[in-house]
Amino acid sequence: MMPTFAITQKKFTRTIRLELDKVWLTKPISMDTPKFKLDGMNDFECWITCKTAVTSFGLGEPFVLFPPRFTVFNLAMEGSNEYQDHLSHQVSIETSGGKQARKWNPDCISNCDLLRHNCIINEKVTFLITVTYAPPHFINNDVSSCELQLLPHEIMQFDEQSCDLKIVVGNLHLWVHKAFFKLVSPVFAAMFAHNTKEAQTATIRIKDYDYATVKTAIDLLYGRPFKPNSIQEVIAVTRFAEKYMIKTAVERLETWLTGNITIDNFGAIVEYALTHSSHKLKRRCASFYREHTYTDFPHVDPAIALEMTQLLY
Repeated sequence: MMPTFAITQKKFTRTIRLELDKVWLTKPISMDTPKFKLDGMNDFECWITCKTAVTSFGLGEPFVLFPPRFTVFNLAMEGSNEYQDHLSHQVSIETSGGKQARKWNPDCISNCDLLRHNCIINEKVTFLITVTYAPPHFINNDVSSCELQLLPHEIMQFDEQSCDLKIVVGNLHLWVHKAFFKLVSPVFAAMFAHNTKEAQTATIRIKDYDYATVKTAIDLLYGRPFKPNSIQEVIAVTRFAEKYMIKTAVERLETWLTGNITIDNFGAIVEYALTHSSHKLKRRCASFYREHTYTDFPHVDPAIALEMTQLLY
């Protein structure tokens, strides 16, 4: 299928409020506002230069000249016109009661107009300046290349009426879906294949893992994000998944462990790898052991150190 792309605009905006004392409407000044960023865009900053000048064009009436000025904050873009070419701005002025007047020509606003529209309040004029950066933006209009995904926990209900399996851990319990757990774990499936106590009561009692570990493991199986607080937490959930023969979960958790080995947690991870005969994790522990000096592991059991050495040769 032929890919289809479109060039559109992606807009970033920011509105600032600038109060100008009336006295500066008839005296020339040139001052910069503090730097600010556009909403949703952090790679450059801009500011507005406020300029007023006594310019009457022969009419005897001074004007406020108010051109904005921008600069690129990211040094890598210094000297580039990429931002400047797609920047624009609009200026409006607050009238009495906090209302906005119509949009003004930002380059030439007369004092007469300010007075006519009740814009000088308490000896001040308040400008609302909206800066817009709208660069060209490519989008892919080829629907066939888009991906959609729904996770189990997003479409399942978890009340007692929808769940038909109770998992009890100590004095606490969790409601889950029997069919789902039979699919992910052959151990759970076997419990309900015969006239077992679990099948009769629709209840599974887990005594060798604490509630936090069981809940984390179940959340992970349903597709909820798992953000570990400690290496021990990951190992505990991995042990749970291995006991109930949830192969995909074990593989994913062990892959995470292989990528997060440190000097401090090496002992805990290698102990799990050796106890549970995880060949992939044992090889990674051995490689990690070789990459560091022996003095980095003063508390490693000599038997473990020997096995690590043997795995390397």
